[in-house]
Amino acid sequence: MKYSFLLILVFFVLSNSAFAQKTSKINLKNIGIKAKISTPDGIEAKKLKWETVIGDALYFQRKESSDIREASKIKPAFAIEIEENKNYTIAKKKASIESNSVNKLEEFLTDKPNLLFYKTTVFRTEQYHFAYQVKIGGLIYSLENAKGINFTKEQIETMIKSAESLK
Repeated sequence: MKYSFLLILVFFVLSNSAFAQKTSKINLKNIGIKAKISTPDGIEAKKLKWETVIGDALYFQRKESSDIREASKIKPAFAIEIEENKNYTIAKKKASIESNSVNKLEEFLTDKPNLLFYKTTVFRTEQYHFAYQVKIGGLIYSLENAKGINFTKEQIETMIKSAESLK
């Protein structure tokens, strides 16, 4: 009896987690990438002036706002910058993270040859980030959370799950 209650509780928690969201497969050919990625429902891929982003509507609303103060109040939950970059390596990214004197590394939560998930502190504010590298069709792509947004640990975990689905 005790175990069945625990099993039901675990199922309830997992079914309500970020990983249990409804997902969609997005074809990235509209941004010049011959691949697909699984994301939570409602996510789009767009080429912007300075970056290519897979993000939610709030991210694009924030980017299009002409009022910096108003834009900073918009809190997207999902925004991955993706870039083809033959010179990108996780080792170089790790060295850059470790040497950053403003956004100071607290710890690597995941440190793999193709994935970094890490916590930093900037101006006494805790932040979570990720960097992922994948090779598709002979091309190397880097995926990172969008900069300038304070994502939660759970939001970054959702983005990592999506990044790892890129094929």
